Amino acid sequence: MKVFIAIDSFKGTLSSHEVGSMMASSLINRHIDAEYLSVADGGEGFLDAIEEVLSAKRIMCDVFNPIGGLIKTYYLYDKTTQTAYIELAKASGYMLLAPEQRNPVEASTYGFGQLIDQAIANRATHIVLGLGGSATNDGGVGMLEALGCQFFDYQSQRIQGLNARKLGEIATINQDFLIEKIKHVQFKVVVDVKNPLLGKNGATRVYGPQKGLTSSMIIEFERHLRAYARLLDPMAIWQWEPGSGASGGVGFACKACLQATCELGIDYILDLVHFEDHIKSADYIITGEGTFDQQSLFGKVVGGIIKRSQNKKVIVVCGVNNIGSTLPKEIVKVVSIVPQITTYDEALLHAHEYFKKLCELIVL
Repeated sequence: MKVFIAIDSFKGTLSSHEVGSMMASSLINRHIDAEYLSVADGGEGFLDAIEEVLSAKRIMCDVFNPIGGLIKTYYLYDKTTQTAYIELAKASGYMLLAPEQRNPVEASTYGFGQLIDQAIANRATHIVLGLGGSATNDGGVGMLEALGCQFFDYQSQRIQGLNARKLGEIATINQDFLIEKIKHVQFKVVVDVKNPLLGKNGATRVYGPQKGLTSSMIIEFERHLRAYARLLDPMAIWQWEPGSGASGGVGFACKACLQATCELGIDYILDLVHFEDHIKSADYIITGEGTFDQQSLFGKVVGGIIKRSQNKKVIVVCGVNNIGSTLPKEIVKVVSIVPQITTYDEALLHAHEYFKKLCELIVL
């Protein structure tokens, strides 16, 4: 019997590499042929998945985190192809902040823009941007500021330190410096969601509450985002495109200002690792993520793997099982830490221990 393992990270606790290697070791110890690869959907763990299959070098950088604290992080650079791989979560991610620091009103994607700027300075001509796991809802305005865009209010005064709170102050935008900077660079964004920028399925209404926006704040910031979108996209070409709502609207800014092409992150990674070749002889595929819910089946790792599973039997493992709906026919079993093994709080405190116990529950 052969098993192929491709599990997303359990956000904030276990990386894709960690859960994959623990699951493979557990099965191999029971004399089951098992192979694993790290995967990601564009969010947290995107660079880990890239590193496993490409000989790209880590380039260390000092940038600002979402609330302006200086941090050391990195992007990956393949000198042969002059391609940089940049993960938004490494600079502007939700998990970079303590719970009491998380505030999407004040948070900015400026640090993400700094990473892009440094990759361009390093002569990257192709840049792949992994979007997901952001702490922000700024429509990518912080990123654009870091790349040289200039923003002015209704009194023609320069606005700096852009974030979601300042979106409503913007009257005009000068992109001249940005256009000059990126004229020899091609961008691709890989996203973890298909949401547009605006509307009932947009970045603010769907993901704002998860980041701390109240009902009244959602109405206000949706209005600010709409006005901002009209400035960058007066013909409304990009704001309703799938993926424009990724990472609090960064997907929109990448499309409108960087002329980036867009692809689901899980499809990008599965193509990169030649997924179909790995599963040809597999009897089972084990996939999963921290929280398994309805969103998991649309644009996330689990959904992407099921779509390309070639009718193999799929087992889903997760930290928390919140699916609450009919499962695709390919899924033969769902095994979760919560509530099958322990409580949510205990699972967070002892993630390695309880994931190992989960591995022992896998019976083929």
